[in-house]
Parts: sequence; C-alpha cells; structure tokens
Amino acid sequence: MHTIGSDNTFSGSPNYIGYTKGMGIIQYLLMRPFEKIKSSDLLEYIGGKILLLSDKEKEENERVRVKRDYDYALNKIYEKNEELFRYLKNKINSGKLWKYSPDADNPIKWLVE
Repeated sequence: MHTIGSDNTFSGSPNYIGYTKGMGIIQYLLMRPFEKIKSSDLLEYIGGKILLLSDKEKEENERVRVKRDYDYALNKIYEKNEELFRYLKNKINSGKLWKYSPDADNPIKWLVE
C-alpha cells in the first residue's frame, strides 16, 4: 500500500492508496523535486521492461507506459483527494522528461511510503 500526503497542506492528508506502478512513479518524482527524469528511468524504477524494439520505438513505448501508469494513479488520488489531485496534475510535467516542480517559496514536506 502507498501512502501519499503532506504536512497538513492538503485536507484529508495522508491518503492511503493501494500499490500501483503509477504511485511508485509519483513517489519517485516527489522525492526528487526539480530533477528532469527520463521515462526509461521511471520505468526501470517500477520494474518495467521493454524488449526487442528499436531505440525510437523503445523510447515511445516507455513514455506511453509510464504516462498510462501515472494517469491511473492520478485518477485513484482524485477519488481520495481532489485538492491533492489538482496540485499534482499542475506540478508534475510529463513526456520524454518528467519533472516535479513545487513552489520554491512554499515547500511541502511529503509523506510517501
């Protein structure tokens, strides 16, 4: 089970959500603010593998798989806490490179397990 929450920044925090690969992705990003992270690194972190594809196909497949898992987890968060969902949707950039960009002037102490 994954726990995601903060230091009372979001109402109803923490939120308990069953394990999903997407929650692993979100956890990884929250613990590395402002870092640009490749989809391939996120896929490796959650234990995904891409085999027998050209480099271009592999990169696109990695991006699509990570985005799918992330979107699934984000929807699970929405069911538990719409405020947290909106925050993550606005602060996590997806694509070939992923990045969590929190407000530098208002840091959040995350609780992720």
